[in-house]
Amino acid sequence: DKKKRELLLARDYFGIKPLHYFYDGNVLIFCSEIKGIISSGLYKPSPNDQALHDLLNLRYVPGEQTLFKDIHRVAAGTVIKIKDKKFYQNKYYSLKCAPHNKASEQEIADNIYHLLSASVKKQLVSDVPVGVYLSGGMDSSSLVALQRSHCPQGPIPTFTLKFVSETEEVNDAQAIADYFKTDHHVFDISSNPLDVMKEVLWHVEEPKINALQGYLLAYNTSRFVKVVHGGLGGDELFAGYEYHKYIATAYSFSK
Repeated sequence: DKKKRELLLARDYFGIKPLHYFYDGNVLIFCSEIKGIISSGLYKPSPNDQALHDLLNLRYVPGEQTLFKDIHRVAAGTVIKIKDKKFYQNKYYSLKCAPHNKASEQEIADNIYHLLSASVKKQLVSDVPVGVYLSGGMDSSSLVALQRSHCPQGPIPTFTLKFVSETEEVNDAQAIADYFKTDHHVFDISSNPLDVMKEVLWHVEEPKINALQGYLLAYNTSRFVKVVHGGLGGDELFAGYEYHKYIATAYSFSK
């Protein structure tokens, strides 16, 4: 804002879009990616030891810290204002938990279906074909089913990454693809997937559990479509991970 001589940096409600910044009281650099800040030449890269400690223990870096000292994330639902070299931070949105205790289990299930269906329909507004990352699990299979309900005719491109493990997903994914008659593609993971790990880390900037698989799936999928639905987040929303059982048990002792 040139008239007020102030700069505003804002991040979306849930922090879906990344936004990083470096500010030493004199120089401000901001960018969606950390590598953009480093490439400016105005910031000398230095490791954040506490963030590294957190990453090795929690498998992610919590809060506004990053693996680089003095480079921070703008928090979700937050606006930062810099005026006259002063730094202000304001949280403009925070998700409120308001459970419907009077609703029946069936009513809750129906509401979830309605909301998820509406969300998928909204995301189908596109000038190009929309694909789905299909693992055969509940999350991605639900997306395929809902997309088919909104697009009863025409192909739905689906994509699966094949890798040898006890939790191989190819057969389950193929069963869903056959049932909903999708245009299904299966990609074999290379025999030496770690060969591309350096490139993966350059893109994601922070090590993540599924970064390598996600990169290989996206790399191959990009040859067919440019927009893809994914089921990430379902386990977090619906307590689908094993550790949720332990957290629930431990929570009862904390009261």
